[in-house]
Formats: sequence, structure tokens, C-alpha cells
Amino acid sequence: MRWLIVCCFVLGGLPQSFAREFDHEFHISKMLVAYAKEEGTLQVSTHIFIDDLELALREGGAPILRLATEYEHPEADSYLEAYLRRQLGFTADGKALSFTILGRETSDDLAALWVYIEVPVAKLPEQLRIRNAILTDIYADQKNIVKFSGPFTRSTTLLMQRGQTEATLQP
Repeated sequence: MRWLIVCCFVLGGLPQSFAREFDHEFHISKMLVAYAKEEGTLQVSTHIFIDDLELALREGGAPILRLATEYEHPEADSYLEAYLRRQLGFTADGKALSFTILGRETSDDLAALWVYIEVPVAKLPEQLRIRNAILTDIYADQKNIVKFSGPFTRSTTLLMQRGQTEATLQP
């Protein structure tokens, strides 16, 4: 049996029944957004289940990436960044903001990725709008929890989902 498992890894990974050790019946991501006045940035951390993210990337044309494994595709970061740029958006006082993906790491339970993003904002905007459509393109029941901390109504938690992927906050 051990030989069969080793062969499956070498020839393209374990069968789906083995590989889905972290399979889940719900589809959810979480995002933490904090305003860092000293740096003039929004600091964003987002937690996305790897199996769901892999599926979304493949649906978008990416090859099998094997995220967070020793067999990870060399262009995995490029595919991930392109996906996040399609699914996320930040606007301050009606002007679109650029963002930089600082890096990523695997969650403690190895089931998800934490992706770290920085959004420059020269000054605290009168109005901040965020779009989070992560995985809503592949799961009708996808929920994205977005928690803001800082001057935007102190601490606010929002639920975004298909058909309702944007929210506006004011300090």
C-alpha cells in the first residue's frame, strides 16, 4: 500500500479521496483589514482554504499548482496574484487604489493560506469601499467575512457573498 501512495505522489498526487483530508462542507474565507496611520496603509490579511483556491485557479485556466507543497508550480504566485487582482478591489473617496501582495503562508492546520496585502492610502479617506469576491465565482454559497479595525466605525464585521461583494465604510 505504501508503494501505491508513493507512486500516486510521483505520478501526479494522491487520488482526490486521499488528497481531500481537509474537505469541508461550507465555503468561507476571512479577511482582516486594519488602517495603519503611521505607514499610511491598509494592512490586509486574508485566509482562504487551499482546496477551494486551487479549484478557482484551475477554473480560471491555471494548471494544477499544488499550493503550499514541495511540488508547488514555479508560477503559482503569478496565478494567485492574477486571481486576487480580479476578485479584490479597494477604493478611497471614489479613486481606485492599487495594492501589493506582500507574501503568503500556510495556516497552522495546513488547510488554508494566509495572504498578506498592503494598500497605500496617503491619508484617511472620507469613504472606503472594498470589494471581496473571493471564490464567489465558483461557489454560490461562498461567504467572505471581512473585519475592519481602526477608524472605520471602530470595529466592523461584514458578510460578503455572491451578489453582495462590496461594502462602503466611513470613519
